[in-house]
Amino acid sequence: MSRSTRKKGGKQDKSENSVDLGTKKSVDEKYVVEKVVDKRKRKGTVEFLLKWKGYDESENTWEQAENMDCPDLISEFENQRKKIKKQEEEYIVEKIMDKRIRKGHVQYLLKWKGYDHSANTWENEENLDCPGLISEFENEKNIEEKPSEELYTVEQIMDKRIVKGKVEYLLKWKGYDHSQNTWECKENMECPELIAAFEKLKKQRKSHKNKSARKPL
Repeated sequence: MSRSTRKKGGKQDKSENSVDLGTKKSVDEKYVVEKVVDKRKRKGTVEFLLKWKGYDESENTWEQAENMDCPDLISEFENQRKKIKKQEEEYIVEKIMDKRIRKGHVQYLLKWKGYDHSANTWENEENLDCPGLISEFENEKNIEEKPSEELYTVEQIMDKRIVKGKVEYLLKWKGYDHSQNTWECKENMECPELIAAFEKLKKQRKSHKNKSARKPL
């Protein structure tokens, strides 16, 4: 049975007085380590958090490694830690699928590499270590949330007309087929360079047409 020396007077055996003093073992030997729960390093000294057999978790205590005599339990604890670490390393975030806020915490829905979407999980932002994927997700989200008109870029002005006293231009949109050209009021447009280029070309065509019309037969 694994045992550890524990020099604390708060948990002395209540039957101590009924034991013959000539044969009584020290109080320290009556504390048996049931399980090693955690590990830390304080001022260069390794300490383990111990669960004592027969005592509640609330009475766990930190003990220095050099004072402990339970190598099997320490080995079991260390092996478990390595196993958990290995499992954590096997989970790699492939893509961020969604975002939400719960109880003041920003959470992301993660797609794990090598796992189906049914294994996706919500994780707190502060626990994540994938800034590149977070940035990629946020950029895509910002594009999706922009008003639809911001996604339309005028590629070319095709024609001009006046409707009810208002000047309108027929616009070819970048990335869209000519079948999706639309007439837009000049006052709603923000492409002065394209308007100027169109008007200049229109004047040149008109001038060329007039010259051709004046040529003698």
